[in-house]
Amino acid sequence: MQKIWQILKPETDKVLRLTKSLGISSFLAQLLINRKIETPEEAEKFLNPSFSDLYDPFLFKDMGKSVERIKRAIERKEKILVYGDYDVDGITGMTILLKILKQLGGRVDYYIPHRLEEGYGISPEGVNFIKENRFNLVITVDCGTTDTAEIEILAKEGIDVVVTDHHELGETSPVSVYSLINPFAPQETYPEKSLSGSGVAFKLAQAILGNSSEIKEFLDLVCLGTIADISPLKGENRILVNYGLINLNESKKPGVRALMEVAEIGGKKISPYEISFILGPRINAMGRLDSAELSLKLFLTESLSEAMELAKLLDITNRRRQEIEEEIYNEAISRIEREINFKEDFSIVLESPHWHQGVIGIVASKLFQRYRRPVILFSLKDRLASGSGRVDLEDVHLLKILERCKHLFLTYGGHKSACGIKMEEDFLLPFKNLFNQLLKENFSPEVFLPLLYIDGELNFSSLSPALVEECNKLAPFGEDNAPPLFVTHRLKLKNLLRNRRRNREEVWVTDGFFTYQARGKDFEAWVSQLGREDYFDLVYTPRSGKLQGENYLSLEVKDFRQSI
Repeated sequence: MQKIWQILKPETDKVLRLTKSLGISSFLAQLLINRKIETPEEAEKFLNPSFSDLYDPFLFKDMGKSVERIKRAIERKEKILVYGDYDVDGITGMTILLKILKQLGGRVDYYIPHRLEEGYGISPEGVNFIKENRFNLVITVDCGTTDTAEIEILAKEGIDVVVTDHHELGETSPVSVYSLINPFAPQETYPEKSLSGSGVAFKLAQAILGNSSEIKEFLDLVCLGTIADISPLKGENRILVNYGLINLNESKKPGVRALMEVAEIGGKKISPYEISFILGPRINAMGRLDSAELSLKLFLTESLSEAMELAKLLDITNRRRQEIEEEIYNEAISRIEREINFKEDFSIVLESPHWHQGVIGIVASKLFQRYRRPVILFSLKDRLASGSGRVDLEDVHLLKILERCKHLFLTYGGHKSACGIKMEEDFLLPFKNLFNQLLKENFSPEVFLPLLYIDGELNFSSLSPALVEECNKLAPFGEDNAPPLFVTHRLKLKNLLRNRRRNREEVWVTDGFFTYQARGKDFEAWVSQLGREDYFDLVYTPRSGKLQGENYLSLEVKDFRQSI
């Protein structure tokens, strides 16, 4: 699908303000402004993230009463249950709280709902477990905000519930909850709204430990959760991830070390890429196909040998997850080509009794990337439809659209870009029609066109290791902080060589004076069809590296088209 290139214009006055205040280059200043970082104060904090710039956790309106209740439970030897979600965000947040509460002498246990048997949040089975085992206090991680009925049942039994979560609220918040630590809670004034579930759990841990330096040992875990949950890497998240990556690369935790070894990245420098595409999927795999308890045990164990065995199980499960995902993805594409008319259908809503409920969310995300339409996939079982949806469009808020369909659901939840739904199978067709109608009434087809924001135009003569170093000052890169992109016009193919050792084509492009290697998905195949005299435009991120002790530059291609 052809992307719309939007080249961001230089903003001279703002650039001048940053260069004068911070002594940085105009090039770096413009990159910051392109990311909506416009004041000297914002830029200083972005370029030099400091642990001391984290907000006081007691700015959460319910933090004080939460910490007081937890400390009272520890002192009185009350039974505490940490109840968490089954994804990376939930697992890492649970690990942080479990380790801290145990260190402080708490009588603490945990519960993770089974995704396929219980679903998201505090389940009826979870409520029974809490009651039967006579817990006095429940602390949720990455869930609980919308579990009004379940929390009310527990409150009537005299069981206090402290909710830590980051999901948006529905029309009501749990009135019987003891305390609610959520950036989106009613009347909440906490400055940072984009914390992950593990991030919120970390803030609670920070409040419990006070100014103790012990909290820093958990930064690798909150980093894993934040990146895996695709949280924006700005504000507090940038600080947590920046320090967390340092911890992760130096981690002595048996679970972290074992997972890296099994994933064959032990000894390699870990960046957000390795977390998103190598470590995160392995941690998530257990919760997608079975119980996430083994993933939690991986991070709780102090035994490296036990951690290695658990990491191997996660790796095997992840491979099975990949196979299932590929099967569903291929079947969905086949059906979309047959059943969807994109002139009339503003969405993709499909269902099947054969689709694994734990994997459809990943497939929905991949289908959105391919078709640029909101995607919701349903797994059917016992006349119930369990769905997972994904969208990543600036103007489309998935949860707000679903609120207008809620009369068709048994349960639903999520946020702007992702959702979970459970409904009776008989309501699927009315939902498909209504969902599509709401999209057509509120959005034009242009909203689905892929926009590619480009930081500026560059000549090859401007490329240098120093320029790449300036770009890398914006790292770590991730959600809401993409690597800088540039466009160079009227290039030609210089060479197309076969690398036999790596079994791939290597492309070299030139402006007539400078020549660089360019790598990118589908680019090699596309450019090989051009003649040597054909001009093309390239959007790319410049990369630097070393080869036989020498510095070299290459281009990571994001998009391309023939020159006009």
